[in-house]
Amino acid sequence: KKVEDGVVEEEDVLLAEVDLSKAALDSDSDDFEIISDPAYPGQWRIKGPYIEQVAKMTHWEYPEAVERFGRQLHALGIADELTARGGVDGDLVMIDEYDFDFAPGMTNPYIPEELLERDAYYEEKRAKKEGRAPRAMLLDNDDDDDEEEEEVV
Repeated sequence: KKVEDGVVEEEDVLLAEVDLSKAALDSDSDDFEIISDPAYPGQWRIKGPYIEQVAKMTHWEYPEAVERFGRQLHALGIADELTARGGVDGDLVMIDEYDFDFAPGMTNPYIPEELLERDAYYEEKRAKKEGRAPRAMLLDNDDDDDEEEEEVV
């Protein structure tokens, strides 16, 4: 608003227009592409409007948010597809402008031990039935590095 000689005049303000016709989260979550270049082994680029928007919405500075993103990769089938294509723990994964290490066996440290053991049992059973090796799984939530440090000192 502009005031001249005690008279208030309205100024024309241009508001930015937002196209709400189709947001990235409205797109199909199964619509993703995994790209690897043989010249750069151990590096994977994932493209797709849904997973790119989820990556943008993730607060990468919080470990819980990163764990949630990992669970979403698993739920969408992206983690299994990476593993099927030869992705291993520690490979570089790039989604949009975000880079992180692939960690297919990462689990939530707050899961009770009996659930981890039961999950490992069923994974081993499933692997035998399908004729493949079982996936690597975390069976102990304790950090073994602390024990090694105590023994060295």
